[in-house]
Amino acid sequence: MPVDFHRRDGAFDGGGTEFDLIFNSHDYFPGFNNGSVNNFVADPFFLGTQTVAACALYEKFVNTTVELYPSPSGVLREALNKNLDNFFLGFADQCTQIRPFP
Repeated sequence: MPVDFHRRDGAFDGGGTEFDLIFNSHDYFPGFNNGSVNNFVADPFFLGTQTVAACALYEKFVNTTVELYPSPSGVLREALNKNLDNFFLGFADQCTQIRPFP
């Protein structure tokens, strides 16, 4: 570890004011390179229609993960649901849970 490294004081819940402070301090949108050199295209709709940054990232992560598993079943489906439930805990106080695999 670096010489002056230390853990942050208190718990970090993955959302709330800490997340918004970090997210809102950067004045650029996520985006993509369209395949040519030095041609970044900002995508203001990258995070969907959410108004809370943490919820937008939560929704984007879940929807991206779901695309990787079009029709899971059995133990895989149970594991995905459990992992998505655990991931949601950090956003529970401000977002609505997405349950793609009921």
